[in-house]
Amino acid sequence: MAVSGTASHSSGIVAVRWSTDAGASGVAEGAQRWNIPSLQVTPGTTTLTVTAFAASGESASATLSIARRSPMPKLTVASPTTETRWTTADKTLTLRGTASESVAQILWSADSGASGSASGVSSWTISGVALVPGVNRITLTAQDAAGRTDRQVLTVTYTPQLAKR
Repeated sequence: MAVSGTASHSSGIVAVRWSTDAGASGVAEGAQRWNIPSLQVTPGTTTLTVTAFAASGESASATLSIARRSPMPKLTVASPTTETRWTTADKTLTLRGTASESVAQILWSADSGASGSASGVSSWTISGVALVPGVNRITLTAQDAAGRTDRQVLTVTYTPQLAKR
């Protein structure tokens, strides 16, 4: 994120330095009108301290608490297709995909009553999902530690007669 502000002193401002409680620090661009063009802020609360230095040798500091929420969980299905609806002649299904950094677990359930969890998280696999002839709805849920979720519903039509052709 970018942070900017102003500083003034009767003798003039010669520099503005900044630091965070996470150990990052630097010199802001400008002096009386200063700018930190790119401040890395991680999820949680970061305390930023900005200190302006006057030509007379005096300094003054201001602090700012920056709260950043963790990103919402995000689930992506990559295989066997990125589509949410498809038809297959395969009796069982293996799903693969990725999830965002904040995801703690990936669960699945089918309208047949079957359910389970994925193997892996950032790169996950769900193997051996049994399909029944006709329409199968499979719900994938990515959940973070705070209980926030991202869901995708896959509609897979299992047509065994396709395999006989």
